[in-house]
Amino acid sequence: MTAPASMHVPPGLAQPISVPPFKRSLIGIALAAGLTTHASVQAQTQPTADAMPASSQNAVTPSDATSNADTPRSDKPAPKKESAKTPSRVDQLDRVIITGTQEEGAAPNTSYTVRSTRSATKLDLAPKETPQSITTFTAQRIQDQGLLQLDEVLKHTTGITLVSAGVAGAGRQPVYARTFPVRAVQMDGIMASNFILSGEGDESIGMQDTFLYERIDVIRGSTSLTAGSGDPSASLNFVRKHPYRDRHLHAAVKAGSWNTRRGELDFSTPLNESKSWRARIATAYQNGDHWVDRVNNDSKTLSLITALDIDDSNRINVGVTHYDFKLRGASPHGITRFSQIDDAWPEEFKYPESKGKPRYWVYPTSEAKRNFNNATPWSRTHRQYTNFFANYEHDFSDNWLIRLSYNHADNVDDRLYGELGTRFFVPWADKANYVADRRHGQNIVNAFDAYLKGTVEVLGRPQQLVVGANSYDVRRNMYGGYAGSSDPIPSPDVMVFLCPYMAMDTCGDRPENRTTLGYPISDWNKAGGNVPPTVWRNGDDMYTHKYIHHLQRRQTGLYFSTHLQPIARTHLLLGGRWARETQKPVYSTCHNGQIDPKCGKDKPYKATSNPDIRPKFLPYVGLVVELTPTINAYASHTTTYIRDQNYDSNRHYYTKQWLPPIRGVTREVGLKGAFFDNRLDVAVSYFKMVQKDFPFYTMHDVIFRTNNKGLADGYRVYGYEISMAGDITPRWKISAGYVRQRQINPDSYINYSMVDMTDFMASYRAPEKTLKLFTSYKLNPKITLGAGLRWQSATQSQWIPRYYTQSEKQLMKQDAFAIVDVMARYQFNPRLSLALNINNVFDKVYYQHERSYISGAPRNFLLTAAYKY
Repeated sequence: MTAPASMHVPPGLAQPISVPPFKRSLIGIALAAGLTTHASVQAQTQPTADAMPASSQNAVTPSDATSNADTPRSDKPAPKKESAKTPSRVDQLDRVIITGTQEEGAAPNTSYTVRSTRSATKLDLAPKETPQSITTFTAQRIQDQGLLQLDEVLKHTTGITLVSAGVAGAGRQPVYARTFPVRAVQMDGIMASNFILSGEGDESIGMQDTFLYERIDVIRGSTSLTAGSGDPSASLNFVRKHPYRDRHLHAAVKAGSWNTRRGELDFSTPLNESKSWRARIATAYQNGDHWVDRVNNDSKTLSLITALDIDDSNRINVGVTHYDFKLRGASPHGITRFSQIDDAWPEEFKYPESKGKPRYWVYPTSEAKRNFNNATPWSRTHRQYTNFFANYEHDFSDNWLIRLSYNHADNVDDRLYGELGTRFFVPWADKANYVADRRHGQNIVNAFDAYLKGTVEVLGRPQQLVVGANSYDVRRNMYGGYAGSSDPIPSPDVMVFLCPYMAMDTCGDRPENRTTLGYPISDWNKAGGNVPPTVWRNGDDMYTHKYIHHLQRRQTGLYFSTHLQPIARTHLLLGGRWARETQKPVYSTCHNGQIDPKCGKDKPYKATSNPDIRPKFLPYVGLVVELTPTINAYASHTTTYIRDQNYDSNRHYYTKQWLPPIRGVTREVGLKGAFFDNRLDVAVSYFKMVQKDFPFYTMHDVIFRTNNKGLADGYRVYGYEISMAGDITPRWKISAGYVRQRQINPDSYINYSMVDMTDFMASYRAPEKTLKLFTSYKLNPKITLGAGLRWQSATQSQWIPRYYTQSEKQLMKQDAFAIVDVMARYQFNPRLSLALNINNVFDKVYYQHERSYISGAPRNFLLTAAYKY
């Protein structure tokens, strides 16, 4: 018997072997085959390969159901070979099953896909065996496209939409999938609150350096089984840079548009002769300017991770990551694309065409230049994110293992800014509103996970089982305050709003706001936006704040998942999670918007919110049928839930009970295939998602009012996806995805829901159609060329201020657009290369948010010189 080709066993090992009863011998074989000891290395007595059905598992023998993550796989049984040099006694031996993982200890992955992942179920499944839509953004693709920040990665990910109202890094950047916000996050497959990636709030997932991670897995749909609470949108699994077994070095220097300079070092090495103790350090430093005038930034990134194989059965991983980001002269909101005007405003605000218009009207902004900066020079943002983690894993002798994991994050965001024109920008009157704000936020997150994993024999077949428990605890502290109309202002003509958001809402209808004049735009331009920061009565001390907000949220759960094979070529995945969530918010404020040194001490106010979401069972059901050795059909029913932030402090109008969490259900069917010796994954799927217990404002039975809370079925979304990722040939790599989706609003009076009345991000409508594509081709051993395309259909906000005319012309709309990127790399020798990336080749102008006059990046370049061994 010789090893199947899928093992990639060196020629020296392709010889008869006996099966010793010692795990250490199997470890030696696994190491020689390029696998690792992170996963269990097992010898089992099983029927021969000839008696097993064809399957697409990841172990040496394709039909084995216990294969581990990220290992080479085959979709056909190992061929039988007869050799005169092979003694006949070898044909009578029981098969040897060797499993391994690329998360720790293997060589770098140079593909645009992975062999398998645990992100969706904690089971070791290849992409085509996972009954959900999944996309993996690998380090190789990140390098080929020259992506430096996670928000750039998310913009290029199939099915993902990222929205930014201002300069990236200055404010929030909510992420959407299938029209819903993405709030579910995993770190190395461990459930963690999305607060683990932010200091201020839960909408800064993209504010990280790509150099911290080996890959990002995106599982679309409902994902409570592994990621906890969230909308039926997607979950993101960030896989850190774990040590390789052998020594690897990557060093690079980069230079690009707007004075961008960057240096990178990624070094992994064994620390002893047996390679049982390994370490990896990854660090990067970057600084530069921005296409918006007067904006500059610098960032420092560090990842230090060590892995130790204590013995054949016990392993530990310990590591820390740190990200420090500073941004100067940037506003979290661009000037508004539309200004609300009514007949109570001074005459100079009236546009000449306003005669004969209704009392309330909306005017578009068109005079601002692309590089116009509406922030004061003293505006600044400082983000510091530190994450510590530890894992322990023990293999039992009977094909079971236990894994214990802990994550700790301490993240701080500190922002101070002044910004112009976020509510109205009226060049013909030479006036715009002005807002100043200071926020200091800290999120402390502790997350735990423990699970038992193994195989059991049922119906004569090995079946996988995972049973575990997880939890996370978030402690959030937010200090802040706005410069309101009662504060000192630098000019008697300044118009200062109590509400700092850039969009238009009822705040603009207040009489005190209509009667003031606004800040002269001409003065702003002459002074370069240098409005003195004297709007703060107590200077730069934000601890004499206007408001404080403390929040403690804890989520706990028990979960299980199984991979059953009741009959040949049919796989049933069953799982579920019992989830419970508690929350203790305290909000303190000072009356009348006045700054008070004792604010938050003498005037506490405990928020009235639902303190406890009782345990709920969230089922997971998936069915996979092998149609051919390369193509599977699948169907799934997955669930999730989320505490509604806007309605959480309210009770049902009639029952007086706390409103329950919103439930999300996703049903999905499709076909998946793995082609070209499993190097290319292709998927076609149809999905339908619906929310249950969606809260809304309704009308009183007698009195016309809109503050009565009720429940209904919520948003319904349906659509289909087509995607592929991997290697078409050893020279040609590709990652592409097309998504078409349709959102149907809930029945009832949705115009009076919180979607339209408060959160200015919530009204964003994700595009119905998107196409993301990147491909690279190696012309010869020295030259590699690549190109990418991002296209999306038109989007528009449904939100227009109440009482204002809602004409089609005035809707806040972004037309369809396409962005083209190209790359070229020259390989001087196997170690040294030079690459050039040019993004937005045709310099397309498009907006990152329908209501903010901040465009996407103009044409830009990045030059990279890299050395590796």
